[in-house]
Amino acid sequence: MTISTKSEKIAVILLNYNCALDCLAFLESLNKYENNYTVYIVDNDSRASDLSILEQSSYNFILVKSLDNGGYAKGNNIGISRAIADGFNYILLANADTRIFIPNTLKKLQQGLIGENANIIGPELITTSGDIDSGVIISNKYGLTRRTSKYATSMADSIIGAFWMITSQTIKTFGYIPEEYFLYREETDYMERITENGGKIIYYPTVKVIHDHGKTTGSVWDYYFNRNTILFAKNKNQVSDLQIGIFHFAKTVYITSLIALGLNKRTDKWKAIKLTWKGLIDGICNKTGQM
Repeated sequence: MTISTKSEKIAVILLNYNCALDCLAFLESLNKYENNYTVYIVDNDSRASDLSILEQSSYNFILVKSLDNGGYAKGNNIGISRAIADGFNYILLANADTRIFIPNTLKKLQQGLIGENANIIGPELITTSGDIDSGVIISNKYGLTRRTSKYATSMADSIIGAFWMITSQTIKTFGYIPEEYFLYREETDYMERITENGGKIIYYPTVKVIHDHGKTTGSVWDYYFNRNTILFAKNKNQVSDLQIGIFHFAKTVYITSLIALGLNKRTDKWKAIKLTWKGLIDGICNKTGQM
């Protein structure tokens, strides 16, 4: 397939929140292995010193400044909206902690998206040591998810949201990524809504991308992941809120014991325990957004 028109070019959305050096490392990999794309970096109200690193960079990109840090979904939605307004039909959402290392990764994903007549497509993600860090996502009625590794192109209810391509028509049909989660579970919720309403999501392991998982989020994972798993379960609406609360209380007790015993590695285990329990309480109380 020959890509010639702007509507066939790929818009790359890169979200920055005080991780400019990671953004530049991603751009370096993109520059080395890709062509025929436009990059939008959405800055989620980073520190002035971090933002200046981007502004002084020699890489070619469009910098879009958000007035506040509204989280993963809001930042990406800003970039998506801008890309659609500029006429792009294919949009790649990439975390700053991902790296391209195979030529024409974007083009291959685009070809897979078109060939499968899909709404969303995502590659196999691997760690820097070569371990698989992705797969088909399967969620249960309590909002917990697991990854099933696939070695061939597969349909999925959802995939990992660190690196995925979506069509502008999908946005127009199904709407934007839900912003109430702030960080984590939003893409799982979004993708499941799409598949439940007749959309098609493809896991495409013939294409591989490096993912240095969690590098750009740090310790906030303990809070947001616990809270948002509860919110996600409530949105799935397959069991009662009381059942969800009891299940996640027991789960949090179990996680606490792992952290306290040093079996679930944390730099500051007591802070991690505190954040985990706050996530439980806020999830049960339906608190959303940035906390």
